[in-house]
Amino acid sequence: MTHSRIARYGVRLVLSALCASAFVALIACGAQETAPQAAPAQPERPATAMPAVPGATAAPGATAAPAATARPAAVVEVAAPSAAEGGGTVTVVRQNVGVPVGLPAQCPPGCGVEKFTMGAYEMLLQATGLDYTLSGLVAESWSVADDGSAYIWRIRPGIQFHGGWGELTAEDVAWTHNNANAATNTATAHDNAGDLRAHIGLAASVDKYTVNMPITSADARQPTHLFTNVVPRGVGIHSKAVFDEFGETGMLTQFVGSGPFEIESWRQDDRLVLNRYDGYWGEKALVDQVIALAVPEPAIRAAMFESGEAHIADVEPKDRPRLVADHSGVLVNNGGSLTGIVPCCNYLERIGAATGNPLESPGYHPELPWVADIDDPACDEAQLLEPVPSGAICDSWESARLVRRALEVSINRDQINQQIFAGLAVPAHGPPGQASISPLFKEEWIDEFSIDRAKELLTEAGYPDGLGETVTVHAQGLSVSLTELLCATWQPLGLSCEIDQRVYAVKRPSYVDRSNDDFNYAFIPRFDPEDWPIDTEDHSWKEGGTQKMGNIPFSALTFELMRGENDPQQRIELYKDWIEHYQFWAWALPIAEVFNQTLYNSSTIEFNRNVFPTFGYAYSLMNPVTQVSLK
Repeated sequence: MTHSRIARYGVRLVLSALCASAFVALIACGAQETAPQAAPAQPERPATAMPAVPGATAAPGATAAPAATARPAAVVEVAAPSAAEGGGTVTVVRQNVGVPVGLPAQCPPGCGVEKFTMGAYEMLLQATGLDYTLSGLVAESWSVADDGSAYIWRIRPGIQFHGGWGELTAEDVAWTHNNANAATNTATAHDNAGDLRAHIGLAASVDKYTVNMPITSADARQPTHLFTNVVPRGVGIHSKAVFDEFGETGMLTQFVGSGPFEIESWRQDDRLVLNRYDGYWGEKALVDQVIALAVPEPAIRAAMFESGEAHIADVEPKDRPRLVADHSGVLVNNGGSLTGIVPCCNYLERIGAATGNPLESPGYHPELPWVADIDDPACDEAQLLEPVPSGAICDSWESARLVRRALEVSINRDQINQQIFAGLAVPAHGPPGQASISPLFKEEWIDEFSIDRAKELLTEAGYPDGLGETVTVHAQGLSVSLTELLCATWQPLGLSCEIDQRVYAVKRPSYVDRSNDDFNYAFIPRFDPEDWPIDTEDHSWKEGGTQKMGNIPFSALTFELMRGENDPQQRIELYKDWIEHYQFWAWALPIAEVFNQTLYNSSTIEFNRNVFPTFGYAYSLMNPVTQVSLK
């Protein structure tokens, strides 16, 4: 892949104006995932430690980087910790309470990010306000080496882990990231392993309060993307002493963080109990306790909010207007995303961008009507590295493209919006990540719902009698109902569906090793800063993490160019090429633009929020927890 293969530049446009909307829809995160059950209480620090257990396993040839010479960085000034006021217990009801796993390397979605958005663990940095102003949390200050080779993190002295596990030091920061990073731990299953791998190498503690973290490739999003509390792409800092004491298996059920709350108990499919940690170094929590309850039935969650049993609730879109109007509800946006469905799977990269090694993709089935055959000798692979093919494409690729387009025009977005999102979503058209109110949006991208047009496209693709295929769709929570509507509209096209409702933690390994061949839903960030590189799960720079959207060569190229480009305007031009490419090939099919929203009772709760997540997952309900208080 070379720069000469792409002539223009582009980036997603942030639609901060949407954030002012009172009601926009949410897709629930889905059913609870399978994981070891948590220990019932915070482990106490033993009087004498057992022999250490080896830490993260480095990839072959990896060595800890020596200290690099850093450009000076101003120490972040932090006010003296404030005295906690208020008190009491806040009750939160959610579809689930996340997945309790204490070891960073084994944290699936709803585990690693839960730890810091719910206040039990902390990131290196925090980003506050709509402009994501950076300041220090675990890191007191930070800088980049003069040659750009590494981050130099200066760790805040005096931070104490919960339960008497001692001071948080540079060793804990280095170990945590090495344990989660796919580049330094080949056994990691952390949901952000691929994101870490694409940017950083083997971290090392230089002294008690200094970490040298190699930058293996440039990335214009950093440090906000991987090291702050607003983006679900990082990892909260864990105690290496706990790992040394309990080992890999034992640490699965031990939860020792350093945040404003400490975990009393965390039981899957039941509850997460958080108690205020009075030894916290910074701004103290304003309530004594937070109890998050797993309530799978949405009607019961709404009833608990209505009755006053719950102060904060995750409710379905159809219930929000009533609860706002009649029960003192206030909605706070948690960021948003576009949801689309992936006709799985076009695994079209041959060589891993992150590793240089050949890619094996067991889920690649080019015989399927919607999958391009990369080995067709009549096809020119160079066209996959162009924004839009400069010449005619081969018959097999064109047939697969027309089938994907037929599936797209047969999505009844208005029906989905009304029946699934109570009319509160925005029907999505065009390439993924591109909002309909953006100046970059083109009216020509709108494919109106038409079964007749879909049948014409199938005929043009060589399927005049329909596809005659049955697919499996992986769906959870609200997406199950969405899948039922989609599959009903696809039946006239000769496409039947089965729904796989297994929890994400069970399904995830197939997204990592590219053995998945089921249709799946992709949640594409909508409100990242406008000059950030693309964050789609469709290329091998994320190898070691999930590639649930396939492996699209042009996405790998675009990500590589965007993250290394210093000029934001040039990144905008790169993004324009990428959206034109996706629009032409229809690798994923957009459905709806949605928001995740927190509903809280304004008659009993104060929530003076200053953190605005960029991606709407249910676990962002109370981020930041230190801003919640009872009236």
